[in-house]
Amino acid sequence: MGNTNRLWNVVERKIPPTEAEINSALKTSGYEFVHITGNKIEYKKEGLRIDLGGFAKGYVADRFREFLSEKGIENGVILTMGGAICCVGKKHKTDEQYKVGIVNPFDKSSLLNTLKVTDMNVTTSGTSERYFEYEGVRYHHIMNPKTGMPLQNDIEQVTVICYDAAIG
Repeated sequence: MGNTNRLWNVVERKIPPTEAEINSALKTSGYEFVHITGNKIEYKKEGLRIDLGGFAKGYVADRFREFLSEKGIENGVILTMGGAICCVGKKHKTDEQYKVGIVNPFDKSSLLNTLKVTDMNVTTSGTSERYFEYEGVRYHHIMNPKTGMPLQNDIEQVTVICYDAAIG
């Protein structure tokens, strides 16, 4: 699950891992080797670790919304955590929707689009934030779990709009 992400560590790495390193990491990767019963986690393979990076911000956003709801706060709060934005209700004084800008990955000073949202989470992730380049190839943090390599396609960034942020 998280061993290939740790192996690549695109923030600190300067060259790609070897094929042998990738194959070794793949042997201790995979959600199917993690069993959760109640609040107990059991690993079916030695060396397996869980990488929370894929959903941790969303989980925090969902718990934040629950906390506010328990306190009777249903509007007027926005929480930003990197590429994750949690909009609670509508704007407090104006009762307007929140406007969330989607940054252009090729020009951080411009927006691709602006979304109007109410009581939603907006999360954007892409290949332009965490990566390194080696011999003309960009190696980013979005992994293909089957190959143990960064996903290779023409998609530069994706934005998900949803209520349950941990799932989105």
